Amino acid sequence: MRRIAVVGSLVAVLAFSAVALAAIRHYHGKDEDPACASIPPPNACKMKFDGAVRNGRVVKVRNFTFNKIPMPCTEGPFALSNTGNPLPPMRVNAQRRFHGDFVDNQTSPTQYTHVDGRFSTNYKRATGHFRFHGDLSPEVFPPTGLHNCDTGRDDWHARTG
Repeated sequence: MRRIAVVGSLVAVLAFSAVALAAIRHYHGKDEDPACASIPPPNACKMKFDGAVRNGRVVKVRNFTFNKIPMPCTEGPFALSNTGNPLPPMRVNAQRRFHGDFVDNQTSPTQYTHVDGRFSTNYKRATGHFRFHGDLSPEVFPPTGLHNCDTGRDDWHARTG
């Protein structure tokens, strides 16, 4: 009898952990900016994020990161990345859409990042728009920082995998 209880507990734990692992979908994709062709690989214009899944639907977008997105600044061209500092989570509504407008109040209050997207009906693909504009602080880019930077409104697409 004790052996059945132990085996039953083990099966329940394994089943619960399998459900917990399936609760996150990883998406990866690319920014469609034509200037991306001029940035050498690897990881040029890449975007990644996680989708928190509940009842087969993505309900929250987390860990949205982008890498080497080209943008002109007053001081010259620059490639923008946030790989070590993902955007805050964004809720997904009943129409499978999400969006976020973010301002860096800590180091550069003139930095604005906009992300929006929409999932396909089966949640295997997502498409959307991305834009960054503003100034990057001298703390990040000494001695003067970068000014009047703007990626423009870029299209992006991603898929699970």
